Amino acid sequence: MTAVRVDKTWQARGLATFSTEAILGTLRHYGVAVDEAGFRTAAAVKYPHGIAEEWLKAWAGKGQFARFPFFAAEELWTRLEKGRTTPSELTQAVAALAKALRELRDDQPDAPVGATLARANELVAQAPRSNGVLDEAFSSEVELHLRDSVAELNQLALGLVEDGHVEDADDLVAIEEAVLPVLGGTARAMVRAAKGEKAEASADLEAIAQKPEAKPETRLAALEGLLAMGASEKAHAQGVRLLDDAEARGDLHFALAVGERLVHAGEHLGPEAQAKAMARLQRLTELHHAAHPHHAHRR
Repeated sequence: MTAVRVDKTWQARGLATFSTEAILGTLRHYGVAVDEAGFRTAAAVKYPHGIAEEWLKAWAGKGQFARFPFFAAEELWTRLEKGRTTPSELTQAVAALAKALRELRDDQPDAPVGATLARANELVAQAPRSNGVLDEAFSSEVELHLRDSVAELNQLALGLVEDGHVEDADDLVAIEEAVLPVLGGTARAMVRAAKGEKAEASADLEAIAQKPEAKPETRLAALEGLLAMGASEKAHAQGVRLLDDAEARGDLHFALAVGERLVHAGEHLGPEAQAKAMARLQRLTELHHAAHPHHAHRR
């Protein structure tokens, strides 16, 4: 077994400049027993971030090597799993498309919208699927990479509509919905509202909020969409349903998130509705504090 390892210049030089043996040797040196065959076995069921998280359980590296497993998993994937799209690769393509679209909004004539859109669509088509949507483990990593950019992407799509770039907005939201199944049509509905189809968009969001099979995050996004559209009565009605469901499931954290939106809706429906929503949120807060006395609720 080789003793060759990556040296301390790896962050400045990039792992691409080191041999596979050096990367594997470094992993073994800090506690991860893996070889090429072992990596391929792991890659059959997980993607780079998930593989790295598994490695961290035995990882002894500190300082500049503390996060080494994440970079190593990505680099080994490019070498040993050629032709298989990674979540980070798809995320980078979405970021490149967003950058080009922002340049379009800034009236830059050479904004590479067509090329970046084609690349994003290519990688979406190559990504692993199950029942017509992205593989759940794959999409979870995409969501992890994009979690701080979702709101920005949504605002970009709305801005494109405002500027008259309606087709580009549709293209962006189609990519968004494809790579983030958790959106569940909510982003598309908001673009529809921006086009002036508010009644149709409102109906779409209500339908999404009422889907029992949809993820809680998706139903919450639909509720937030109704609030953003100023559809307070509909948002209130859907919020009550979601809150009832959450309490029935005993999901206090989700119930608190819904309760906060319900209070927001109540602010536009008069003192009685607002008082009821606030009382219900207060009760949930007390229940949460009783269940978790050592940490505060975060929105």
